[in-house]
Formats: sequence, structure tokens, C-alpha cells
Amino acid sequence: IIQKTDKKILKIMEEAYSKKINCFPKARHRAIMWGGPACYWLQFPSWLYNCWGILVVAAMDIFSGNVTISTDSLDAALIDVARNFETGIMRRHLTGGYQHTLEFWEEAEKFNCDMVVLNNDITCKGALGLTGVIMDQAQQKDIKLMMVSNDMFDHRTISRQDMRDEVNRFMTSVMAEEPLDPSLMDLDDDFG
Repeated sequence: IIQKTDKKILKIMEEAYSKKINCFPKARHRAIMWGGPACYWLQFPSWLYNCWGILVVAAMDIFSGNVTISTDSLDAALIDVARNFETGIMRRHLTGGYQHTLEFWEEAEKFNCDMVVLNNDITCKGALGLTGVIMDQAQQKDIKLMMVSNDMFDHRTISRQDMRDEVNRFMTSVMAEEPLDPSLMDLDDDFG
């Protein structure tokens, strides 16, 4: 069933690409989202797009490496799959080296992003130690850095509304922009 669905989706995508259909006409910014999933709020990228026109084109938690998997032979495919796991983002983070935590700048450039949304998880002490380094690097880049505080495991510590408020302040003060949909700036997360 998955293969049938994949084929249908691929056909729709190829048709849209050939017709040059803009699937995200409200996009003002292309962003990469870095850090673990903020408060496990899977709709955060959708909210960023609908409220502020920030199109999240890639996120750290979906990276498992940037290895193209060869389909020429089973052996070649297995070698590439192994290399993909070997170079995966979270694997590199967990096996050391601060430079792996800072590779989002390269990924942002690869994806032609003008913004990085950094999920600044207050429970991730290793990343917190790099906040100053990240901010210094942000000043050297031509990519805006929006740090959004969150607590991945307890949304009562920093609520989703607290996160939206941080984004709202950044977009109005630093970016000097107005929201696409002001009604989305303040939401009741308990509704529904």
C-alpha cells in the first residue's frame, strides 16, 4: 500500500514541478529548523508559515544524512544506506564534537535559506553551552537566526504560546514584519 501511495504522490509532485506550480505562495522566508522537536509540537512549521510566511524547508529531526542511495545493485544500496546512518545528524551529535551541532549553517546554505529557526531546548545542556558561539556565528552570516526557547519534554515549562510570543516578538522587532494572519498570534492550545 505504501508503494502505491508513494507512486501517486510522486506523480502529483512531478506534475506540479513540470507546471511550475508554487505550492507555498505566501512564503516570505526559507528556513531550516534546527534542534529537537520543540515541545513535540508537530504543527509548529505550519504555524510559522500560516502566521508569518516562514517556510520550513528542512528540519534537523528529519535529516538522516544527505547520502544518495544507489539503486544500481543491492550491495551498492546497502553500502549507501549504511553510510546514510553513519553520517546521520543525531548520530553525529551523540558521538561528539561541537562542530556537528553547528552544521546547520551549512545545511541552511545548501537549502538556500535566509533564516534558521533554532529550537533552543532548555533541557539540552550541551546545546545551551554553545548558545554564545551560535550567536557570534549568526552575526557573521547573512542568515537570520531566530532562537525559540522550549522544553522538549514538558510544555508546561515553556508553553506553545510562549514559543509563539517569542516568534511574534522576533518577527515584529527584528524583521519589522506584520503577520500574514494576526488571528494566529495568540491561540488557545487547550481548545479542541
